[in-house]
Amino acid sequence: PQLASSAHYSVVTAMGQNGDIHFFMLNHKKEQWQEKGTVNDLKGSAPEGLMNIACDNQDNFYAAWLDIRLNKRNNIFFSSLPAGHTQWLKNKLVYQSPDEHVCECCRPSIAVKGSNIAIMFRNWVNGSRDLYLATSADKGQVFNTATKLGTGTWKLNACPMDGGGLNFNADNSINTTWQRQGVVYYCKPGGNEKELGKGRDCSISTNAGQTIVALGDGGELKYKNVQTDRETIVGKGSYLKTYILPNDKVLCVWEENSMIKSKKI
Repeated sequence: PQLASSAHYSVVTAMGQNGDIHFFMLNHKKEQWQEKGTVNDLKGSAPEGLMNIACDNQDNFYAAWLDIRLNKRNNIFFSSLPAGHTQWLKNKLVYQSPDEHVCECCRPSIAVKGSNIAIMFRNWVNGSRDLYLATSADKGQVFNTATKLGTGTWKLNACPMDGGGLNFNADNSINTTWQRQGVVYYCKPGGNEKELGKGRDCSISTNAGQTIVALGDGGELKYKNVQTDRETIVGKGSYLKTYILPNDKVLCVWEENSMIKSKKI
């Protein structure tokens, strides 16, 4: 399941066994969840179960996912749920690989700021599973041609199962993080990737010009400040997520021994 919360609503999406993306909406005033239907408009088109959602503070929600409606191969589709609507709009193809499909095992990432939307996904081109970025400046009406992130490549006949993460800065520039061959990188579109160290399952958070990347390395969880290179050890476990609080403290949430743990640093 995925969760996004706007000013007046929260939306949860969850995959069904029949290949549909179900969504549930919470009205914050009524404090009541309602099942509303599905995100994908072609029944059974999302059997891989890999998708992500995002929203702005004006109650507009956006989704990106792996969809097999083109020749039964996974490619990147998108839809939006505009403020005041109860059903997602007609699904739109964002990217189809020239090799017929993108990476089938990595969840795409989506971020939004104002009218700007960014979708990052792991591609499949000539056997390479590299990260690509597609952006829109008009709330998803039109997406530009997806471009590769970084300069290196990863030839791999296996499943990385690691989609990375991305977000926007205050100036609408984009931060991305992802792993290649067991090494985590930070990258801004059009620039070279910056090596942050060994690890996987990376995620990213930004606040007031400060960006940190969380990652796991052999069971050790940590995050690294992109600007200062300072590394902070969090603990043991997996799937660390971070959030930079207004007082510059970092809220950390992770899984350890089948339990969810959290702390502020």
